Amino acid sequence: MYARNRVLTTVMVASLLIAGGDLAGAPPPDDRARQNENQPAHPPKPTPRPIHTTGRIHAVEPGVLYVVADGGEKWKFTIFEKAMIEVSGQTDVRALGVGTPVHFYAYLDRRHTARDELKEATIFSPGPDSRPTVQPQEEPQLSTEPDENAERLSRPGTLADLVEPREKSPEKKSVKNKDEKTTDEFKRHFVAGNIRSLRKNYMIVSVGESIAVRVRLAKEAAVKIVGDDYQMARVGDEIEIEGYYVYSGRGNAHQVKISLNLEEDDQGIPIRDGRRGTSVTKKSRSEK
Repeated sequence: MYARNRVLTTVMVASLLIAGGDLAGAPPPDDRARQNENQPAHPPKPTPRPIHTTGRIHAVEPGVLYVVADGGEKWKFTIFEKAMIEVSGQTDVRALGVGTPVHFYAYLDRRHTARDELKEATIFSPGPDSRPTVQPQEEPQLSTEPDENAERLSRPGTLADLVEPREKSPEKKSVKNKDEKTTDEFKRHFVAGNIRSLRKNYMIVSVGESIAVRVRLAKEAAVKIVGDDYQMARVGDEIEIEGYYVYSGRGNAHQVKISLNLEEDDQGIPIRDGRRGTSVTKKSRSEK
């Protein structure tokens, strides 16, 4: 019993000596607080180095663009979720196909049949807020200044065949055929939808489930491609990127401009195939 108590006493004394040594060597509480204030909570982050490069696309993957710069350097760019993306190009009617999302201006009757041949249309990449639509538009207003008229008439959807106002001649009364349509029956509309049918120069565009717009295509109709879907790009398309350097050959892109390569192949077919476009839908990106 005596030996046991002696061992316990020795252990307690040793513990007190160790604790006392630690307390003796530790700084007062106020000094420790000052030391913590002087030390930064986290080391400062390095400032990202901006990068701007131009070149051609080597490959396209979801969220990633592989680019060969004009100087020959190879880059892999990760695209930010909120990156500003601009895709553009111009081709002809051969880039159109069933399912292609298009929009244009046309004079339509009550049955949604166009009065004139379509001379200009645009292939676009639908966004989460895109809606198929047929919207009436106001007539373009002519100015007394010829230069201003030329600028207004060159805008998309305006009448290219309008001329300067002339003095009106007395109207002659004539008997109209019941089947003959007057100019007043056609109203200018903005149309956005997907091509349902395309045969020769006759195109039907579906606007939702209940409306079909019928229009004849001019042989030399201009077809533009605009949008914000970088996956429309293909190998060889020109690209301009602004972003931040990560490390050698890697970067993050926050602004992308792509110019589509619309040259023809050996058979005279445009390399760009507009039929790769997606449908106009009401679903958001998260629902897809």
